[in-house]
Amino acid sequence: MFATVGHRSRSGGSDTSDIAFSVLYARDRVAEAGSLPESWIVSNPRLNYTPGDFFKPDLVHLALRGFRAAWGGTLRGTLYFRRNDIEQFNVNVPPPSTDAFIDNKSAGGTAEWTRPVLVGSLPTALTLGAEYARQNVRFRLTNTGAGAPDSVATLAVVHEDDAAAYAQAVVAITPKLSATAALREDYVRIPFRDEIDPANNGTNTYDRLSPFVGLTLEVSDHLRGFVAYKSAFRAPAPLELACASPDAPCSLPSALGADPALAPVTTHDYEAGFDLDLPNRTSLDVDGFWTDVVNDIVFASPNLTQVYFVNIPHSRRAGVEITAQTALPAGMRLFGSYSYVASTFQSTIQISTADTNPVPARPGDQIPSSPRHRGRVGAGITRAMGPLAVDAQLDVRAYSGQYLRGDEANRRTPVPGYAIAGLHLRAQYARYQIQLEVDNLFNRQYDTFGIIAENSLGAPPGSPSPNESGDEGELANFFTPGLPRRIVLSIGATF
Repeated sequence: MFATVGHRSRSGGSDTSDIAFSVLYARDRVAEAGSLPESWIVSNPRLNYTPGDFFKPDLVHLALRGFRAAWGGTLRGTLYFRRNDIEQFNVNVPPPSTDAFIDNKSAGGTAEWTRPVLVGSLPTALTLGAEYARQNVRFRLTNTGAGAPDSVATLAVVHEDDAAAYAQAVVAITPKLSATAALREDYVRIPFRDEIDPANNGTNTYDRLSPFVGLTLEVSDHLRGFVAYKSAFRAPAPLELACASPDAPCSLPSALGADPALAPVTTHDYEAGFDLDLPNRTSLDVDGFWTDVVNDIVFASPNLTQVYFVNIPHSRRAGVEITAQTALPAGMRLFGSYSYVASTFQSTIQISTADTNPVPARPGDQIPSSPRHRGRVGAGITRAMGPLAVDAQLDVRAYSGQYLRGDEANRRTPVPGYAIAGLHLRAQYARYQIQLEVDNLFNRQYDTFGIIAENSLGAPPGSPSPNESGDEGELANFFTPGLPRRIVLSIGATF
């Protein structure tokens, strides 16, 4: 359920202030089969390797936002409170299974002030802002099953503080050329408290100043180009920090303990591109990027039921993104997009894997689970028939193959690429609307993820002979089948 109420003030044809309060409540229960050995998928992709898994989040989100004229500029602010209670049950092979309960309460806010000023004789848009968030997380993990009484494996509490301040100036050097410069300071404090074994207690603190500079040139009324450099920062999450030891991997969904501290992730991004606007609502956007990542955090899986997180000293994301669209007669339109992303290791590193003959990843090897090519093409039509407005759209999304997790050296056959179609229909009459979305329109079978793991259960149920479909305990390629056809019908009204 979602609702928003608010009030807006206008003067001289423009908004002078606005305030709104939003409430969101969501409750879900997801029971998903997950990954299957290749032999099981051939037999029946609807099989479940570990029946009984489920993920059940319960979310309440309250938010207050607004803006008003102040001190010669505009003051904007937000306040929020979020409660997210999660239960995640994992049937593990081999046992024991685990039942995790995560109680996450967070609150915070942002404040930002923008006003036009003069730097010498140059018009400048100045922005100053700050933000703060407090997260109180309680994590309880219980081992269950395997003929033994239930036991609490983890009982931990984290009270995390996140604060930031930033400033940005956009300077109009000439009517056609503008420059942007910004700085952001982040501070993160993560105290970990183990209520079973206080010897595991510890506190990690991170802070960093991140810059941004860019130039934008309006070559003409239809063509705009830009270049930019920016740096970004991400502190490790509490779960990553508490599950970072290859000598003591965590049980899924993750048992926390005293592990070595992970370094924060930092990026250095170089970007350039242009936007071209032509008649008949035709546009072309091209964006090239090169991002060097220091201390990226990745997921290591020594087996199906245990994981840990590890820093990669150097990795890279480089590529290009292209989007285009055009309007046709009779309310029709065409659109498309393409992206090429080379996600590669730039350090030699051995990441733990179930492979009995592991090979280290070397500079230039593709990072698993990252397709190099992604594309989308589609057509749509919008028609008005009196008070009734109708919109229809058909699109096709395609992804190239990706390497399996555990195959960081790119020696195995990748997960095959795939393409799926989607249909979107929407009709609006006065204040009422109805919408139909169909994903995977032709109900294609495809895989979205792959991992190397030991097949502890052997052949799929109903196989005439285990030897025909893989022996128990053999190393196998596990794949996650994509969702079948999905139909969503929505009805809405505006008051």
